[in-house]
Amino acid sequence: MSTRQLVGAALASALALSVGGCTGGSVGSVGTPGPRALRIGVPLDQPGVGLRVGSEYTGFDIDVARDLATRLGVAPDRITWVPMTDLTADTLISTGQADLIVGTGAAQAPADRVTFVGPYLLARQDLLVPTAATTVTGPRSLTGKEVCVVSGSGADATIRDDYPGVQLRELGSYPSCISALLDGSVEAVAGPDAVLAGLALQAPVSPLVRVLGRPFGTQAYGITMAKDDGALCERVTTALAEMIRDGSWQLFFTADLASMGYHAAAGNPPKPRATCSS
Repeated sequence: MSTRQLVGAALASALALSVGGCTGGSVGSVGTPGPRALRIGVPLDQPGVGLRVGSEYTGFDIDVARDLATRLGVAPDRITWVPMTDLTADTLISTGQADLIVGTGAAQAPADRVTFVGPYLLARQDLLVPTAATTVTGPRSLTGKEVCVVSGSGADATIRDDYPGVQLRELGSYPSCISALLDGSVEAVAGPDAVLAGLALQAPVSPLVRVLGRPFGTQAYGITMAKDDGALCERVTTALAEMIRDGSWQLFFTADLASMGYHAAAGNPPKPRATCSS
């Protein structure tokens, strides 16, 4: 059995203990009535974070979302995964296409329209560069050059505010940015280092790119929901705190991110917070 399978088996056992006695999907481990089904927006093009291959969904955001659903009393087969980009997170909530958003897009959504619970991960913003690049030392070294960012990712705002001399090419997905990097039309890709770490390991690009390792900003991962759903907010906040306290968070991190060689920034796992309105 592989290391990932062993971790998965341990995780399944831990979750079985944490939700023992929950039947019918109506009451979660938080001890209050919960939804019977959930539509959860997640990224699906980020290896190690949120990825769909055929009918299989994997990654840290996916595992966090499944765990939250379980603690809310929602069975895995009652989750509908909704593809999300950082730019569409707010829209998915405001139009009723998703009940929860899990990922970096949650942190970017306007606070006056949605409620943010978290963070559940503090990542760093960094650069993905060609392996042979020797002159790139950070965003400042890219003044007058073009850097690809995913619209709404957070890294776009950091570079725009702090490094105005850098030219941004804003695209809709990380695979699109990787293509631009490989064809030489941009000098680097900016984004959360957790995402960049997974992209850098994917064949056939893995020998051609590397994470620079010179962070220039922070990136919060969290959960977003409708502003007026105070009851769900309270349950999610409690469930997220339980996940971190009982060691499930660490199991997910080990299986999904540490297995890629990713090291968590200081302050992880963070202490979740939320301002829930009834």
